[in-house]
Amino acid sequence: MIKVVHEVYPSSENGRNSEGCFFTGVNGDILFAYSRYASGNTDDDAACNIALIRSTDNGESWTDCEIIAHASDFGVRNIMCASALPLSDGRLCVYFLIKENDGTSSIGRTISSDGVNFVTERCRCDFPKAYYVIENDRFVRLSDGRVATVAARHLEHDMGEIMPFVSDDDGASFHHTGAFLKLSGTLGVNCGLEEPGIIELDNGLIWLYMRTELMYQYQSYSIDGMRSFTPIEPSVFTSPRSPMTVIRISDGSLLAAYNPVPNYNGRAELTGDMNMNTNWSGRTPLILRCSKDNGRTWGELVAIETEKRVDFCYPSLYETSDRSILCSYMCIKGSFEKIHMKITKITGLL
Repeated sequence: MIKVVHEVYPSSENGRNSEGCFFTGVNGDILFAYSRYASGNTDDDAACNIALIRSTDNGESWTDCEIIAHASDFGVRNIMCASALPLSDGRLCVYFLIKENDGTSSIGRTISSDGVNFVTERCRCDFPKAYYVIENDRFVRLSDGRVATVAARHLEHDMGEIMPFVSDDDGASFHHTGAFLKLSGTLGVNCGLEEPGIIELDNGLIWLYMRTELMYQYQSYSIDGMRSFTPIEPSVFTSPRSPMTVIRISDGSLLAAYNPVPNYNGRAELTGDMNMNTNWSGRTPLILRCSKDNGRTWGELVAIETEKRVDFCYPSLYETSDRSILCSYMCIKGSFEKIHMKITKITGLL
Protein backbone atom coordinates (compact mmCIF):
# COMPACT_ATOMS: atom_id res chain seq x y z
CA MET A 1 0.00 0.00 0.00
CA ILE A 2 1.20 3.49 -0.87
CA LYS A 3 -0.22 6.52 0.90
CA VAL A 4 0.79 10.14 1.40
CA VAL A 5 1.26 10.79 5.13
CA HIS A 6 2.45 14.41 5.06
CA GLU A 7 2.54 17.37 2.67
CA VAL A 8 3.99 20.86 3.05
CA TYR A 9 2.61 23.47 0.66
CA PRO A 10 4.25 26.82 -0.12
CA SER A 11 3.12 30.18 1.22
CA SER A 12 4.13 33.78 0.72
CA GLU A 13 6.48 33.50 3.71
CA ASN A 14 7.72 29.97 2.91
CA GLY A 15 7.86 29.41 -0.83
CA ARG A 16 9.76 26.13 -0.84
CA ASN A 17 10.36 23.06 1.33
CA SER A 18 12.78 20.52 -0.07
CA GLU A 19 15.94 18.34 0.14
CA GLY A 20 15.44 16.45 3.38
CA CYS A 21 16.58 13.38 5.30
CA PHE A 22 15.06 10.99 7.83
CA PHE A 23 16.79 9.79 10.98
CA THR A 24 15.99 8.14 14.31
CA GLY A 25 15.65 10.25 17.45
CA VAL A 26 17.03 9.41 20.88
CA ASN A 27 13.67 7.99 22.01
CA GLY A 28 13.00 6.07 18.79
CA ASP A 29 10.88 8.76 17.15
CA ILE A 30 11.38 9.42 13.44
CA LEU A 31 12.83 12.84 12.68
CA PHE A 32 12.92 14.56 9.32
CA ALA A 33 15.19 17.55 8.64
CA TYR A 34 14.83 19.60 5.46
CA SER A 35 15.49 22.89 3.67
CA ARG A 36 12.81 25.42 4.68
CA TYR A 37 12.92 28.63 2.66
CA ALA A 38 12.30 31.81 4.61
CA SER A 39 10.44 33.90 2.01
CA GLY A 40 8.35 33.48 -1.09
CA ASN A 41 11.52 33.29 -3.19
CA THR A 42 12.19 29.70 -4.34
CA ASP A 43 15.58 30.22 -5.99
CA ASP A 44 18.29 27.84 -4.83
CA ASP A 45 20.23 30.73 -3.28
CA ALA A 46 17.27 32.42 -1.54
CA ALA A 47 17.03 32.70 2.26
CA CYS A 48 16.80 29.22 3.76
CA ASN A 49 17.18 27.47 7.14
CA ILE A 50 17.12 23.84 8.28
CA ALA A 51 13.80 22.73 9.79
CA LEU A 52 12.71 19.59 11.63
CA ILE A 53 9.45 17.66 12.00
CA ARG A 54 8.79 14.56 14.13
CA SER A 55 6.67 11.42 14.06
CA THR A 56 5.91 9.18 17.04
CA ASP A 57 3.77 6.67 15.11
CA ASN A 58 6.06 5.25 12.42
CA GLY A 59 5.44 8.13 10.05
CA GLU A 60 1.65 8.14 10.10
CA SER A 61 1.47 11.73 11.41
CA TRP A 62 3.93 14.60 11.84
CA THR A 63 4.39 17.62 14.09
CA ASP A 64 4.65 21.22 13.02
CA CYS A 65 8.15 22.28 12.05
CA GLU A 66 10.84 23.88 14.20
CA ILE A 67 14.08 25.48 13.02
CA ILE A 68 17.18 23.59 14.21
CA ALA A 69 19.81 25.61 12.28
CA HIS A 70 19.58 29.22 11.11
CA ALA A 71 21.57 30.59 8.20
CA SER A 72 22.22 33.66 10.35
CA ASP A 73 24.24 31.44 12.73
CA PHE A 74 26.89 31.45 9.99
CA GLY A 75 26.41 35.01 8.74
CA VAL A 76 24.84 33.88 5.46
CA ARG A 77 21.39 33.81 3.83
CA ASN A 78 21.19 30.16 2.85
CA ILE A 79 21.94 26.77 4.39
CA MET A 80 20.31 23.77 2.71
CA CYS A 81 20.38 20.05 1.81
CA ALA A 82 20.15 18.17 5.12
CA SER A 83 21.99 14.87 5.72
CA ALA A 84 21.71 13.08 9.07
CA LEU A 85 24.38 10.80 10.51
CA PRO A 86 24.79 10.09 14.24
CA LEU A 87 28.12 10.83 15.90
CA SER A 88 30.17 7.94 17.24
CA ASP A 89 29.00 8.77 20.79
CA GLY A 90 25.32 8.49 19.74
CA ARG A 91 24.50 12.20 19.57
CA LEU A 92 22.29 13.30 16.70
CA CYS A 93 23.96 15.24 13.91
CA VAL A 94 22.57 16.90 10.78
CA TYR A 95 25.03 18.14 8.15
CA PHE A 96 24.15 20.78 5.54
CA LEU A 97 25.63 22.98 2.85
CA ILE A 98 26.54 26.56 3.78
CA LYS A 99 26.28 28.94 0.82
CA GLU A 100 28.91 31.56 1.57
CA ASN A 101 28.51 35.24 0.73
CA ASP A 102 31.47 35.10 -1.68
CA GLY A 103 29.80 32.50 -3.94
CA THR A 104 31.64 29.50 -2.51
CA SER A 105 30.17 26.83 -0.24
CA SER A 106 31.23 24.84 2.80
CA ILE A 107 29.89 22.33 5.32
CA GLY A 108 28.09 22.96 8.60
CA ARG A 109 26.27 20.78 11.09
CA THR A 110 23.91 20.94 14.04
CA ILE A 111 24.26 18.53 16.99
CA SER A 112 21.88 17.40 19.74
CA SER A 113 22.13 14.97 22.65
CA ASP A 114 18.39 14.99 23.36
CA GLY A 115 16.76 15.62 19.97
CA VAL A 116 15.33 18.90 21.24
CA ASN A 117 18.21 21.32 21.74
CA PHE A 118 20.55 21.69 18.78
CA VAL A 119 23.90 23.52 18.58
CA THR A 120 25.28 24.60 15.22
CA GLU A 121 28.92 24.69 14.17
CA ARG A 122 31.07 24.97 11.08
CA CYS A 123 33.01 21.94 9.95
CA ARG A 124 36.62 22.69 9.09
CA CYS A 125 36.96 22.30 5.33
CA ASP A 126 40.52 21.36 4.40
CA PHE A 127 40.00 21.64 0.65
CA PRO A 128 40.17 24.49 -1.90
CA LYS A 129 37.49 27.16 -1.75
CA ALA A 130 34.97 26.74 -4.57
CA TYR A 131 31.27 26.28 -5.18
CA TYR A 132 30.42 22.71 -4.15
CA VAL A 133 27.07 20.94 -4.27
CA ILE A 134 26.39 18.23 -1.69
CA GLU A 135 22.83 17.03 -1.97
CA ASN A 136 20.50 15.79 0.77
CA ASP A 137 21.10 12.45 2.47
CA ARG A 138 24.69 12.22 1.25
CA PHE A 139 26.83 11.65 4.37
CA VAL A 140 27.76 8.06 5.30
CA ARG A 141 29.92 6.28 7.85
CA LEU A 142 32.32 3.84 6.23
CA SER A 143 33.24 0.45 7.70
CA ASP A 144 36.59 1.90 8.82
CA GLY A 145 34.71 4.43 11.00
CA ARG A 146 35.38 7.53 8.90
CA VAL A 147 32.60 9.90 7.84
CA ALA A 148 32.47 10.42 4.08
CA THR A 149 30.58 12.42 1.47
CA VAL A 150 30.96 13.39 -2.18
CA ALA A 151 30.55 16.81 -3.76
CA ALA A 152 30.21 18.18 -7.26
CA ARG A 153 32.57 21.12 -7.73
CA HIS A 154 31.33 23.59 -10.33
CA LEU A 155 34.00 25.68 -11.98
CA GLU A 156 34.32 27.16 -15.46
CA HIS A 157 31.18 26.90 -17.62
CA ASP A 158 29.34 25.13 -14.76
CA MET A 159 30.97 21.77 -15.63
CA GLY A 160 30.65 19.61 -12.54
CA GLU A 161 33.49 17.37 -11.38
CA ILE A 162 33.29 14.97 -8.47
CA MET A 163 35.47 15.29 -5.37
CA PRO A 164 35.20 12.84 -2.43
CA PHE A 165 35.67 14.18 1.11
CA VAL A 166 36.40 12.18 4.27
CA SER A 167 36.65 12.98 7.97
CA ASP A 168 38.99 11.33 10.47
CA ASP A 169 37.53 13.20 13.47
CA ASP A 170 33.85 12.20 13.44
CA GLY A 171 32.80 14.92 11.02
CA ALA A 172 34.42 17.91 12.71
CA SER A 173 36.60 18.44 9.62
CA PHE A 174 36.75 17.12 6.07
CA HIS A 175 39.58 16.77 3.59
CA HIS A 176 39.75 15.83 -0.07
CA THR A 177 40.94 12.28 -0.77
CA GLY A 178 42.80 13.42 -3.88
CA ALA A 179 40.44 11.84 -6.41
CA PHE A 180 38.79 13.86 -9.22
CA LEU A 181 36.18 12.47 -11.62
CA LYS A 182 34.98 14.30 -14.71
CA LEU A 183 33.31 13.56 -18.03
CA SER A 184 35.22 13.64 -21.27
CA GLY A 185 34.77 16.89 -23.17
CA THR A 186 34.01 14.86 -26.29
CA LEU A 187 30.61 13.78 -24.96
CA GLY A 188 29.02 17.13 -25.77
CA VAL A 189 27.70 17.84 -22.27
CA ASN A 190 27.22 21.22 -20.63
CA CYS A 191 26.99 20.38 -16.93
CA GLY A 192 29.27 17.41 -16.39
CA LEU A 193 28.78 15.22 -13.32
CA GLU A 194 26.32 16.40 -10.68
CA GLU A 195 24.71 15.51 -7.35
CA PRO A 196 26.73 12.37 -6.54
CA GLY A 197 26.03 9.81 -3.86
CA ILE A 198 27.97 6.90 -2.35
CA ILE A 199 27.21 3.67 -0.57
CA GLU A 200 29.60 1.02 0.70
CA LEU A 201 28.99 -2.45 -0.73
CA ASP A 202 31.11 -5.38 0.52
CA ASN A 203 34.80 -5.79 1.31
CA GLY A 204 35.26 -2.02 1.42
CA LEU A 205 34.03 -1.50 -2.15
CA ILE A 206 32.43 1.94 -2.51
CA TRP A 207 29.87 2.59 -5.23
CA LEU A 208 29.66 6.16 -6.51
CA TYR A 209 26.64 7.18 -8.59
CA MET A 210 26.14 10.54 -10.30
CA ARG A 211 23.47 12.53 -12.09
CA THR A 212 24.26 13.46 -15.69
CA GLU A 213 22.50 14.93 -18.72
CA LEU A 214 23.25 11.77 -20.73
CA MET A 215 20.00 9.96 -19.79
CA TYR A 216 21.76 7.66 -17.33
CA GLN A 217 23.04 7.77 -13.80
CA TYR A 218 26.78 7.27 -14.26
CA GLN A 219 28.84 5.22 -11.81
CA SER A 220 32.33 4.39 -10.59
CA TYR A 221 33.88 2.23 -7.86
CA SER A 222 36.68 2.60 -5.33
CA ILE A 223 38.51 -0.11 -3.39
CA ASP A 224 41.04 2.14 -1.64
CA GLY A 225 38.94 4.42 0.52
CA MET A 226 38.04 6.79 -2.34
CA ARG A 227 41.63 7.75 -3.11
CA SER A 228 41.08 6.46 -6.65
CA PHE A 229 38.14 5.27 -8.75
CA THR A 230 37.46 3.09 -11.77
CA PRO A 231 36.66 4.86 -15.07
CA ILE A 232 33.17 6.34 -15.02
CA GLU A 233 30.50 4.55 -17.06
CA PRO A 234 26.71 4.46 -17.50
CA SER A 235 24.90 2.41 -14.86
CA VAL A 236 21.76 0.32 -15.40
CA PHE A 237 19.68 3.27 -14.18
CA THR A 238 18.22 5.31 -17.03
CA SER A 239 17.52 8.80 -15.75
CA PRO A 240 16.82 12.37 -16.78
CA ARG A 241 18.93 15.13 -15.24
CA SER A 242 17.71 14.19 -11.78
CA PRO A 243 19.34 12.73 -8.65
CA MET A 244 19.06 9.17 -7.33
CA THR A 245 19.36 8.01 -3.73
CA VAL A 246 20.27 4.56 -2.38
CA ILE A 247 20.10 3.14 1.17
CA ARG A 248 20.77 -0.22 2.78
CA ILE A 249 17.80 -1.68 4.64
CA SER A 250 17.73 -4.05 7.62
CA ASP A 251 17.83 -7.33 5.64
CA GLY A 252 20.97 -6.17 3.81
CA SER A 253 19.22 -5.28 0.56
CA LEU A 254 19.81 -2.02 -1.30
CA LEU A 255 16.86 0.25 -2.07
CA ALA A 256 17.06 2.94 -4.76
CA ALA A 257 14.67 5.81 -5.53
CA TYR A 258 14.95 7.55 -8.92
CA ASN A 259 13.16 8.56 -12.14
CA PRO A 260 13.58 5.66 -14.61
CA VAL A 261 13.08 7.46 -17.90
CA PRO A 262 13.39 7.20 -20.76
CA ASN A 263 12.16 3.65 -21.40
CA TYR A 264 9.77 3.25 -18.48
CA ASN A 265 7.05 0.68 -19.19
CA GLY A 266 7.54 1.18 -22.91
CA ARG A 267 7.27 4.98 -22.67
CA ALA A 268 10.35 6.54 -24.24
CA GLU A 269 9.29 10.19 -24.29
CA LEU A 270 10.07 12.69 -21.56
CA THR A 271 6.96 14.23 -20.04
CA GLY A 272 8.02 16.47 -17.17
CA ASP A 273 7.87 20.23 -17.31
CA MET A 274 10.79 22.37 -16.07
CA ASN A 275 10.29 24.59 -19.16
CA MET A 276 10.31 21.43 -21.28
CA ASN A 277 14.11 21.28 -21.39
CA THR A 278 14.73 17.64 -22.29
CA ASN A 279 17.61 17.37 -19.83
CA TRP A 280 15.29 18.32 -16.96
CA SER A 281 11.97 16.91 -18.06
CA GLY A 282 11.01 13.35 -17.31
CA ARG A 283 11.27 13.48 -13.51
CA THR A 284 8.19 11.29 -13.41
CA PRO A 285 7.44 8.60 -12.42
CA LEU A 286 9.29 8.28 -9.13
CA ILE A 287 10.02 4.62 -8.42
CA LEU A 288 11.66 2.30 -5.91
CA ARG A 289 13.85 -0.61 -6.95
CA CYS A 290 15.49 -3.22 -4.73
CA SER A 291 18.68 -5.27 -5.04
CA LYS A 292 19.16 -8.37 -2.89
CA ASP A 293 22.66 -9.16 -4.16
CA ASN A 294 24.56 -5.98 -3.27
CA GLY A 295 23.75 -4.15 -6.47
CA ARG A 296 24.65 -6.86 -8.97
CA THR A 297 21.03 -7.12 -10.15
CA TRP A 298 17.91 -5.04 -9.48
CA GLY A 299 14.30 -6.12 -9.15
CA GLU A 300 11.00 -4.80 -10.44
CA LEU A 301 10.12 -1.11 -10.53
CA VAL A 302 7.58 -0.03 -7.90
CA ALA A 303 6.03 3.34 -8.78
CA ILE A 304 5.35 5.84 -5.99
CA GLU A 305 4.24 8.72 -8.22
CA THR A 306 3.17 8.51 -11.87
CA GLU A 307 1.39 11.80 -12.68
CA LYS A 308 2.63 13.27 -15.94
CA ARG A 309 3.90 16.85 -16.23
CA VAL A 310 4.89 16.88 -12.58
CA ASP A 311 8.51 16.52 -11.50
CA PHE A 312 9.14 14.29 -8.45
CA CYS A 313 12.73 14.61 -7.31
CA TYR A 314 15.35 14.82 -4.53
CA PRO A 315 14.11 11.74 -2.66
CA SER A 316 15.13 10.48 0.77
CA LEU A 317 14.42 6.99 2.11
CA TYR A 318 13.95 5.49 5.58
CA GLU A 319 12.93 2.05 6.88
CA THR A 320 10.51 2.17 9.83
CA SER A 321 10.39 -0.30 12.73
CA ASP A 322 7.35 -1.97 11.14
CA ARG A 323 9.41 -2.52 7.94
CA SER A 324 7.58 0.08 5.92
CA ILE A 325 9.45 2.59 3.77
CA LEU A 326 9.13 6.36 4.06
CA CYS A 327 10.05 8.39 1.00
CA SER A 328 10.23 12.19 0.92
CA TYR A 329 10.50 14.20 -2.30
CA MET A 330 9.84 17.53 -3.99
CA CYS A 331 6.84 17.94 -6.29
CA ILE A 332 7.26 20.61 -9.00
CA LYS A 333 4.41 21.42 -11.35
CA GLY A 334 5.18 23.81 -14.17
CA SER A 335 7.95 25.78 -12.47
CA PHE A 336 9.62 26.41 -9.13
CA GLU A 337 6.71 28.72 -8.33
CA LYS A 338 4.52 25.65 -7.84
CA ILE A 339 6.50 23.40 -5.53
CA HIS A 340 5.66 21.42 -2.43
CA MET A 341 7.05 18.49 -0.43
CA LYS A 342 5.53 15.08 0.21
CA ILE A 343 6.25 12.20 2.55
CA THR A 344 4.82 8.90 1.36
CA LYS A 345 4.64 5.62 3.29
CA ILE A 346 4.96 2.32 1.43
CA THR A 347 3.89 -0.86 3.24
CA GLY A 348 4.18 -4.45 2.04
CA LEU A 349 7.20 -3.77 -0.17
CA LEU A 350 9.77 -5.59 2.01
